[in-house]
Formats: sequence, C-alpha cells, structure tokens
Amino acid sequence: MTPPSPPLAGETATDPQDAAVYWSARRRLGLASPDDETAFQAWLQTPAHRAAFEAVERPLEALGSALSHPDAGPMIAEARAFQAPRRRRPGGRAGPILIAAIAAGFGLLVLVPMADLQTFGPGFARPDGAQAGAGPAGGQRYSTATGGRRELTLADGSTVHLNTDSLIEVDYSQARRSVRLLRGQAMFDVAKHQDRPFVVIAGGREVVATGTAFDVRLLEGQVKVVLIEGRVTVAPTARRGLRRVLPVAKESLSPGQQLVAAPEGPSAVTRAELDRETSWRKGQVIFRDDRLAVAVAEMNRYSTQPLRIEDPRVADLKISGVFRTDQQANYEAALLAYFPLEVERRPDGSHLLRWKDGAGRGRPPSPG
Repeated sequence: MTPPSPPLAGETATDPQDAAVYWSARRRLGLASPDDETAFQAWLQTPAHRAAFEAVERPLEALGSALSHPDAGPMIAEARAFQAPRRRRPGGRAGPILIAAIAAGFGLLVLVPMADLQTFGPGFARPDGAQAGAGPAGGQRYSTATGGRRELTLADGSTVHLNTDSLIEVDYSQARRSVRLLRGQAMFDVAKHQDRPFVVIAGGREVVATGTAFDVRLLEGQVKVVLIEGRVTVAPTARRGLRRVLPVAKESLSPGQQLVAAPEGPSAVTRAELDRETSWRKGQVIFRDDRLAVAVAEMNRYSTQPLRIEDPRVADLKISGVFRTDQQANYEAALLAYFPLEVERRPDGSHLLRWKDGAGRGRPPSPG
C-alpha cells in the first residue's frame, strides 16, 4: 500500500511534487530522523514519487559547484533576505517558492521549499502519520466530530477544551509545550511553568503563555485569540527557510481583549464579550442583535444538516437570544416562529431558509 503524502499547511498534500519538496528540504536541512528516513524510503518506492523527487533534487545537485563559488555567499544572503510573495495553486495550496539572485556572471536559484516553511520544524506530522521530532507527548492528535465537545488534560496538567469539528496536535519538548490548532476552536487553561512556555500555533500566529486561560478559533481565512485571564503574546509564526528565522512583531493581550488577524495581514485588538466567546463551553451560543446570516453560520458549525440563506433580505434580519448547540430542531423552530419564514428541504441534506409565500415584500420586524 502506498504511504500517504505529507500534509502541507494543515492539509494533505496529494501532489507528488509537494511531497518531494517536503522530503528534499527535510533531509537537506538535517531535520529527518531515522524514522523519517524509513518513511521516506517507503514513499520513494512508488515510481511517480521517485520521479518527482529526482526532479526536485536534480537542480539542487547542479547547484553544488555554483554554491562553492567565492561570490555565492553574498548572493545566498541576498536571496534569503528577499521576501517573495506567496504563489497559490488552483487548489488553494501553497507551492514552492523560487528566489533568484544573479551575480558574478551566472544565475543562482535558491529553492525555499513551501510557503509555510515553519512546518518543517519539530511538531510537523510525517507522511506516515507519525510525528517528526516529537517530544514526550508523542505528537498526538485529538479531534471532535461536528456537534461534539471534548475536554483533555495534557501531560503538564494543562486543560484543553475542544469545540465542534476541531483538531489539535500536541508536541511537548523540554524547551516548550507546543499545540497546533489545525481546525476549529479550542480553549486552553494553561498550567504555570515559567521556564517552559505554552505555545499555540494557529492561522499563521503563535500564542505564547506560561500560565493563563485563552480561546483560539480558526475563522474563514483568519484566527481569533480571546484572552480570558493572565497574559499572552501573539506574533506571526516565524518562517524557517534554510535554517533562517525572520524577526517578527508581537502583540500583548490583557484579560478581556481579543485579537483577530489574517495569516499575513495586520491584526486588530478589541474588547471581547467574554460571555459570548466562552458560551460554547456550556453548549450554548448567544446572539445580540446579530444578522440572521451570522447566526445561521454559527449554528451550522454544530449541525450535519445546515441551514442555507440565499435571499439577502432574509440574511439581513436581526436576531437575539440564547440557543443550545445540541438542539438544532428547537433553534430552527424558533426562527420559523419569530419570522414569516419556512424551510425547504434540499436533496443535498441542507435546509433552505426562505420567505413564506406572500411574505418578504416588506421587511418583517425583528423579534424584540
């Protein structure tokens, strides 16, 4: 059976070229353990994988003599310092980045494999599902299904609460306690350990704490960090390329503050409504004069039969209230009682929320 390709930026890389770039970089940077090498040799047995690996290695081998040239040092330094923009493939995955530096009469191409280069460090899952460079925690993964919640106690006594459809990867070492949020939302109650920081990696950000409580959620293209108590710092994840870590800016949060940021965009720090942000721990969601589109999207996180809205007038209705995440039928019934709406059952299992016949000519009032 062919071993699975390695994951890329939290996803599974099905393209042999992505897998080949991963293996080439990991072996050349000296990050491959004996177990990694065993997994690599198994992966290499597939002809398409071997061809892809040779295609990646060939130009790197050709660079051998060029890299020994006296003028190569300054060019390599210049190439490393160059910030190339990300290049996205049609499937949305980040491809390899080629950085060019030309000097001394010849061209030098330095390959920086993958846009999310920090994933080459300890804690990145190997293609066979094991943990590369795993610490005492063994790089274990924990998840929840849609609508589920789970509480975990980690080796140091820290507690993790996983919300619906979430996935984390835990990797402890002697230097730090690392958790990667790969999907969904998690709340952390961190055991104090001044000499070993607790780091949560999510959405291109690193949240660092020693003993505190905070919530991290992956949104559409963004990450949200809500500090409940204590203090944390949030910084863009350090990129690793040819063993070089770029300097990063940090944000410090105080209790009751939240940070929202895109992976490579600016961050915004505002006050958080802690009761709303933490209500999922009780199996509830709270809406306060929210657009119905926002409320539906939030409740859909907990349902295998999501509601859909196609009419923008329905989407703009306002709703307030407290709803249980495990009582989707009651939530749906409440919407139909509040508004002149009805539900159309679709073949794909979704439920279309629309005006009742004759309704929607005006904007019905929101429930008080």
